[in-house]
Amino acid sequence: MIYFVYGMDNYRAKEKLKELREKYADFEWQKIEGEKISLDELSGRIKSASLLSPKRFIVLENLTLNKAQKEISQFFNGNQSALDNQNDIFVFFENKADKKTSLYKFLSQSKNKFELENLAGAELKKWILNYAQKKGGQIEPQALQEILAGEQSDLQFLALELDKLLAYDKKITAASVNLLTAASFDTNIFNLTDAVGAGDKARALKLLNYQFNSGAEPLYLLSMIIRQFRILIQIKETSLKNNNYNLIAKELDLHPFVVQKTISQIKKYSFEELEHKYAELLQIDLMLKSSKIPAEVVLTKFVME
Repeated sequence: MIYFVYGMDNYRAKEKLKELREKYADFEWQKIEGEKISLDELSGRIKSASLLSPKRFIVLENLTLNKAQKEISQFFNGNQSALDNQNDIFVFFENKADKKTSLYKFLSQSKNKFELENLAGAELKKWILNYAQKKGGQIEPQALQEILAGEQSDLQFLALELDKLLAYDKKITAASVNLLTAASFDTNIFNLTDAVGAGDKARALKLLNYQFNSGAEPLYLLSMIIRQFRILIQIKETSLKNNNYNLIAKELDLHPFVVQKTISQIKKYSFEELEHKYAELLQIDLMLKSSKIPAEVVLTKFVME
């Protein structure tokens, strides 16, 4: 029997694999690294049943990336009865399935096919809420918006963050998200650029020093500040044509909550100021990568100007 599990969402793919292993717990588990296996070895592994354990659960990983995938596809087509054997469970597990290959086309005909791409929008929101509920917790609406604003679709990362929040308090609030999670980093970057735009040097310096003291890597910190100013420029340009933050978010491929927060910030900058700051940041980035000047010194000078 064939199962085809594929897609970029590695977390849900592994959960599906775990579910199948539990379903066929009395089968002997085997794993085949499909990308480099030869056709002869693959043929031998599939055709040779174990004498001690006639029931096998065989996971074949990334077989569509094998250079001999065309020949492998032909082999499977000619040995369909071996794959349909009820005593053997074949799970084709593809993280980066090449959909152009004949092997992919063969596997996609399976009745037991699970395409698991990264979640987004309403589906991601539903997953987060369900995850918290299964763990005996709940999430306040504002807290959910803060999590989604991080534009993070890696469910493994989100699961770890949610576990951390739920260990702190079963009721997840915006305050706990900002206190405990990586999403708070984006919020602090937003606040830092907001302080720079408002000319509040004392607040900007305080926020910058907080990042340094928290162990933020200066070059990564700079890249996030550059990203925020790039978003500011994009939103300011787009808002001239449209003031609806949902439509702006769709056009720029940003989360609506990010746009909603940023629209209030762009009023503190003129186009000339934004372009000047952005150009200055790019120069700082180039300078830091080609000199030994401490990044902390250069970034401090930037926020104090």
